[in-house]
Amino acid sequence: MSAGLVTQLQVKTTDLCRAYFTAIGHLQNIAPEAPLGSGKRAREGSHADCCRTEAGELAAEVVQIHEEIDGLIDLLEQKECSEEDQAKRARELQAELGEVTQQLEERTASAEKLQGSLRGALTGLLREVDGLEASVAAGRNV
Repeated sequence: MSAGLVTQLQVKTTDLCRAYFTAIGHLQNIAPEAPLGSGKRAREGSHADCCRTEAGELAAEVVQIHEEIDGLIDLLEQKECSEEDQAKRARELQAELGEVTQQLEERTASAEKLQGSLRGALTGLLREVDGLEASVAAGRNV
């Protein structure tokens, strides 16, 4: 279950990066050029007010994604296990690995035995075929 939460967190983090990138790019594209210097035009509030609506909408998206990430983090923290639980799970997995390894070794031994039997049978068949070919060739030469 935690792996799914981690994946969701990764996706939301990507979404957050995209939202920031989009917001900054959009605001840069729609904002008028700001005058340089400290003159009267530089102090006028018109530049600050020009994109307030768009900035608010873009900021709301960023805040929403942050809240979703916080929720996922809370869920992950609830899923955390104690060291004792983690050690118990590790022992269970180790035992399962031992069982699977034993099964693999048994099946490998069985497959090797079958391979040996098949190899012997095929060798015997090849000898018979060679003998038959030799008989046919000898019969033609007679």
